[in-house]
Amino acid sequence: MTSQDPELVSGLVPEDKAHRVLRFHQSTVAAAMELVGAMGLSCTSEIERAHIMRRVTHTQAVSYADLYPPVPRGSLLEGSAPAELQRVWDASVRRSDRAVLAAAALRPKASRLASI
Repeated sequence: MTSQDPELVSGLVPEDKAHRVLRFHQSTVAAAMELVGAMGLSCTSEIERAHIMRRVTHTQAVSYADLYPPVPRGSLLEGSAPAELQRVWDASVRRSDRAVLAAAALRPKASRLASI
């Protein structure tokens, strides 16, 4: 760690920096646990989309559960996912298929490899 700026040199003492980073991390974890407790939960693994809100206007907040409803397992492959998500999925699969076909066209033929 180095700096040409004399004002920044004091922040580059590894022993001091380690303690500051530790205190920052501990404070961050404590603040996160306060939020978890305020939600009525005891562990971060209990957080679900319904617990997180997003402000969509100055006066309205919507939960992530409403913004991003769950997608049934396998529905993208079956073609039965929500319309917008299915459209994006289908377009990406088509692009992927085109890329695979293009890559295959560039590969040497198996018969040519056998004669090398």
